[in-house]
Amino acid sequence: MQSRSLYEQTLVSLGWPEIIDFLARQTVLAITAERCRALPFLEAPETVRERLSAVWEGVLLLKGSSHIPLSAVADPRPCFTRAAKGAVLEGAELRGIHDLLEQVESVRSFLVRKREEVPRLFQIAIQLEPLEALRRNIASAIDPEGRIREGATPALRALTAEATRARETITEQLDKMLRSSRYEKLLQESYYTERDGRFVLPFKVSDQNKEGGVVHDLSASGATAFVEPRELVGPNNRLRVAQLAVAREVERILRSLSEAVGREGERLLRNLEILAEIDLLRASATLAERIGGICPQVNEGGVIRLFDVRHPLLLLRKGSVVPNDILIEEGHRALILSGPNTGGKTVLLKSVGLLALMVRAGLPIPCREGSEIPLFPAVVADIGDDQDLSRDLSSFSAHLQKILAILEAAPAGALVLLDELVTSTDPAEGAALAAAILMELADREMRVVTTTHYPSLKGLAQVDPRFLNGSLAFDLEQLAPTYRLVLGIPGRSAALEMAARLGLPESVLARAREQLRPQETAMERVIAELERERRTAEEERRRWGALRAEAEEAAAIQKEGAARWEMSEREIQKKVRQKVAEAVSEARSEIAALMTSLKEKRDPALIKKGRETLSEIEKKIGDGLVRREPDSARPSLQAGQRVEVLSLRKQGTLLDSPEGLKKVRVRIGNQTLSVSPDAIEGVLQSPEEKAEKPSAPISVDSGESSLDLIGKRVEEALEILERFLDRAILGSQREVRLVHGHGSGRLKKAIREYLSSSPYVARFRPGDLLEGGDAVTILTLKEE
Repeated sequence: MQSRSLYEQTLVSLGWPEIIDFLARQTVLAITAERCRALPFLEAPETVRERLSAVWEGVLLLKGSSHIPLSAVADPRPCFTRAAKGAVLEGAELRGIHDLLEQVESVRSFLVRKREEVPRLFQIAIQLEPLEALRRNIASAIDPEGRIREGATPALRALTAEATRARETITEQLDKMLRSSRYEKLLQESYYTERDGRFVLPFKVSDQNKEGGVVHDLSASGATAFVEPRELVGPNNRLRVAQLAVAREVERILRSLSEAVGREGERLLRNLEILAEIDLLRASATLAERIGGICPQVNEGGVIRLFDVRHPLLLLRKGSVVPNDILIEEGHRALILSGPNTGGKTVLLKSVGLLALMVRAGLPIPCREGSEIPLFPAVVADIGDDQDLSRDLSSFSAHLQKILAILEAAPAGALVLLDELVTSTDPAEGAALAAAILMELADREMRVVTTTHYPSLKGLAQVDPRFLNGSLAFDLEQLAPTYRLVLGIPGRSAALEMAARLGLPESVLARAREQLRPQETAMERVIAELERERRTAEEERRRWGALRAEAEEAAAIQKEGAARWEMSEREIQKKVRQKVAEAVSEARSEIAALMTSLKEKRDPALIKKGRETLSEIEKKIGDGLVRREPDSARPSLQAGQRVEVLSLRKQGTLLDSPEGLKKVRVRIGNQTLSVSPDAIEGVLQSPEEKAEKPSAPISVDSGESSLDLIGKRVEEALEILERFLDRAILGSQREVRLVHGHGSGRLKKAIREYLSSSPYVARFRPGDLLEGGDAVTILTLKEE
């Protein structure tokens, strides 16, 4: 058997043509579908990784509901060839080339916009050449239906107009002839038509020679002759000449455009090939999205770690498949799958082979993230019955010929898939031959996955560490396969159980049990016991997992409840503080009214006295608030902690640790306040509170009292200044710095006019050079 035939049979037996067929149906270009059917297998791991990454960019576009703007167009390659040889293309063919160039432009623009998201697709797209001049020339000459536009050239416009006038002239003459009494008796019916591009009238056959005209045709019945009367010959000739002139100009336009296509043939073909590459990547991404594919790690050590493996064809057909983990580590050369018939052994075998082929073709595979697989130099398989009576081949002979071909052609490191190795012969000899073949393949450093029912092959893993058992589990209670792979233990064939399930008489089953040899019965009992222990352990693991999950959930609920209780307690305290603060605010409003009336009297001493009264009221209410929460219940505060000034209902950063101090500093925005430790409280910062930002206060520095009014409107600045002076008069700082800048001078003038009439200001002056010059005003407040 030739190696090429072996590889071709492997592809068919694994279902590769169906994968390729689905992939081809996702393409939009004919050239891409051809490429799919000849999809190459890649040789270098780095090339595979790069291909998978490019496909994954297409998957990301699909997940983001972004679609590469590719659509079906007629295959233009024959047009390129004919144009290169000097042929004149039809209008529809030229319009197809225009549509191709439109896609070149739209695909290139789309991927350039997405270059940050899909850098590999971008690198492919920037190789496209829109050939804008050619596309524009075709669009201006040929409409979307492939017809020449009347205004394609000035000459065509003029010739078309002349032909139209000639046609109108002859039709007007025909209308007159139909209405004339001279022709009324000669006509079979009152209409005119065309024959061979010339206008004619339907004469009665008996009168066809009356006007000395030319007969162009007869009706099917023979009763009507289509005659071109003598007086129509001249007008028809003129119309025909005009039409020929139009046709010659159309021919010239088509030839000119075809020559342009011929000159750009190589670049056009290159564009088509690049679009086909993008189309293939897009189709591959569609396949990956459909089967839930991922890009596995491609290793060079031979380790197979595939998690949640699903057969891709079953996913395409059914949409739901039992997943399995397949783990073949470095030290293992062969996985021996056993278990009941119809248990899924062959499906799993094919899954491994098909996924290996998909990776070699640069296609994502249906596994879980974290899976890895080698890049096998070859994948060969012996699956199915190749009995051929025409060649005098039995099933046994056909299988052996395939094994021989594998031994002759498969390179080291190849993946070899063997379904029911060495059957259709004496079981003892078959099992011995199968064991010898597996050991030979392992000696040649090939990776093997095989299925078997031979007990001796199941025991091979116990004596040779290169072999690993795997079983497809069987539910003894339901007498049905679970399709779940269990690594490390062999599986029961469960032939008698399956026969019972299918309805074989109990008498026959009893005789069958009697025929079993003691060692075979013992082996089956051991395997059955292992299966029961595995199921028990699995159930225990599930039960303890459920209990652990319940405990973790209960702990989470308890923790959440405690946090909610603490938050509720804080909320209660906060509401109390808010009510007290509202009382302070109400008192402040009353005193503010008093302050307004006092300010009208321009007496700073009275104003200061009123503010002292306000401070006493705030202190009393603040003291009441402190008494509501004993010191023992208040958490200790540290410098740098977030706190709230209770009387102001503002949050800031504590600058001093309160221990042993009567006053501490709190920074709120750019303002630093000196307050009693009893007037502040630590803030419990929930995520919502962390997101809150304190409102911006008036800008006051703690070292030198100052106010920055740059950028404020005059009215806004004066209002801020007034409130600032209300506060400043209560402090110990007598000199205040106002920063207003130069600007247009309006703000500076308004501020100084206000200061000249303020009851708080003793005097003011522009700043000196070191203080900021005329952009600053330095004022001195009055003493009490």
